[in-house]
Amino acid sequence: MKKVLIGLLLIIPMAIVAAVVLVTNVVLITPDITVASVAIVDPDFYQDVSLYFDRPGMQYQLAALVLPKKATNKKVHWSIENSVSYDPEYEGDIATADDNGNVTINWTGTFDIVAKTDDGGKTAALKLKATSQGRLT
Repeated sequence: MKKVLIGLLLIIPMAIVAAVVLVTNVVLITPDITVASVAIVDPDFYQDVSLYFDRPGMQYQLAALVLPKKATNKKVHWSIENSVSYDPEYEGDIATADDNGNVTINWTGTFDIVAKTDDGGKTAALKLKATSQGRLT
């Protein structure tokens, strides 16, 4: 009986130590949460964008609202597409956008601001028209 008791006294602490080692080495794996949608919004109010153009070089900061909010990869790339100048002699970019959502209006015309997600390639586009009357609609 003594031998069994001594054996249990030796085995039980080893089993406890082994269990602690196993538990502390457990790595929690959380699933990636994929992007479902993206929208272009005003960064101050997270609502529809309303911009005004009164001179070349005006800059605007836009934001992308990526949903769900807990998406794993919220990286967004910004671009300007389908730009057409109202001045047939103007050969530059109507507008430019950087990867932070900063848009610079260079000249009058129409263009689309596009936000595209890394995850899933979800896109949002905002069609704008910069006129010499000072409106960007």
